Amino acid sequence: MISTDVHRRGFVRAAPRHSIAQQQEMMAAHGVRPVYVHDDRAGDTLDAFIKALRPGDVAVVAWLYLLADRRGIARTKRRNLVEAMSRIEERATILELGSGLHSKSKKQRDDMIVAAYDMLTSGRHVSGRLSRGRPKQWQNAEERKIIWEEWHSSANPTNGHAADAASERIGRTVSANTMWRIVKEMRLEKGLSALGASGRKPGVAARRLAVMAPTKRNVPHVYFVQNGRSKRVKIGYSSHYRSRVGNIQSGTPDKLRLLGVVRGGKAVESELHKRFASYRISGEWFRFEGELAEYVQSLRKSDER
Repeated sequence: MISTDVHRRGFVRAAPRHSIAQQQEMMAAHGVRPVYVHDDRAGDTLDAFIKALRPGDVAVVAWLYLLADRRGIARTKRRNLVEAMSRIEERATILELGSGLHSKSKKQRDDMIVAAYDMLTSGRHVSGRLSRGRPKQWQNAEERKIIWEEWHSSANPTNGHAADAASERIGRTVSANTMWRIVKEMRLEKGLSALGASGRKPGVAARRLAVMAPTKRNVPHVYFVQNGRSKRVKIGYSSHYRSRVGNIQSGTPDKLRLLGVVRGGKAVESELHKRFASYRISGEWFRFEGELAEYVQSLRKSDER
């Protein structure tokens, strides 16, 4: 008989900043039994760790940034981090031991994400508690405007002159690296805003940028995805529905097609499941016919307007 009092599963991964031994000690100190610690070096990949999670479990990591793939540039790692968190949170909540934050709280979850982004992009060792306040200390609109102006008015902003000028105007030190990070964030915000104002549908590049946007911008959506061979439709929900559809696609040889989405989370999903219960095949899969087909068609028509 499987014990029902085991709710914590840990994931450790080799990293230059935090050793496996250090992570394992943190796990043991917080009551994670060694048998439930998945070690990436031993073949317990992140995929295996996520599949082992059960509803109600707590996914424990020493530092959130370890969920990002070790390979690739920082931008790719950020996208991998968001996708990994989305998959985990469909099964469990996340506890980050290094900061003591838990993803049950939206504010704490946002702090975890921002701090993890900071570690992924800084390339520097951060000892002790994660510096959660550091990425948020440049949120003043007037200061960000000054940074934007000085960066774009300099012939070579990376040489430090733009940072010196911005620091003098703001009254506190801002580094060239910090300036570049803020400029990238503002370019992303401006690009997505312009895209939404134009009424055009986002292309591949824009969708990738949307995945890289701060997670707190993402809201839950109920999605309708169709199996190209059987024509049946899955009704599910996720805060990162495009990534979720990609994960479903990786588990089937049949071509999947995203038919539409509607804003809402678990409550909306449950309501739609009840509404179309007569078309249910099994689980979240439904026959694509009748009132369900008409409902999805109405969603697609509203998107085209």
